[in-house]
Amino acid sequence: MNDDLMRLSDLVPAYARCYKVSTQEAAYALHELIEELYVEYGVNRCHPNSVNSIFWVGTARGAKRTLRAYVLYFQLLSKYFYDLFDSPIESDKNLVSCYCEDDQKSKNIPASVVYFSRAALSQWVIDCGVEVPIFLSVDTAGRQAEGDDERRELQTKELNSISLIINGLVSMIKEVDKAHCDQPTNYADKRRADKIKGHASRLSNPPRKNFDLYIALISLADDAGIDIPKDRKTLRKYMLGQSESYSEE
Repeated sequence: MNDDLMRLSDLVPAYARCYKVSTQEAAYALHELIEELYVEYGVNRCHPNSVNSIFWVGTARGAKRTLRAYVLYFQLLSKYFYDLFDSPIESDKNLVSCYCEDDQKSKNIPASVVYFSRAALSQWVIDCGVEVPIFLSVDTAGRQAEGDDERRELQTKELNSISLIINGLVSMIKEVDKAHCDQPTNYADKRRADKIKGHASRLSNPPRKNFDLYIALISLADDAGIDIPKDRKTLRKYMLGQSESYSEE
């Protein structure tokens, strides 16, 4: 299903998310909207069946209009939203009534098989002179989706940074312990161990008041060959609690 198409059953949740209101409040607002559309199109313009040019019955498999002839009515569509806020605990609240010409009788069908075009509904509302709910705009929905993708990407980057810091600190602990316990057999290993012990000593006993913890950790990681974020701002962001023990100036 493309970005323009929606199910009738998605209208209330989408409205509630967009305006940060309860499901009942969203259902009430949409009930009022349908009532206004009915007055304008069904009464003032004498087009009571115009609702069928906007909403149609598809199938459980997709939005393609079913071959069976269903007729939707303003009043019954309005009642669907009314029931959602007036009797929210009823088990049949996700059913909408319509008339099936093939069976020559009224039927209750799942609201999830009734579809509409956001663009068409939006234009229909505009022509009525009523304010359009912003989530009906395809562009708005696209921007919201892009925003969700950006947030997910940012969250992934943050989790990766946190993981890298934690793993790096664990590796540092191991390297400091190894530097104290092992007996180097050559000059290069001894020099490396001395550097690691020197860094660890400065962490325990800062040489000055404005000692920079984050730069010290980066230096320790470099000498120990450990992979951690080499950006001081990144370390500070995720180790902010350390500012109580070390000056950030």
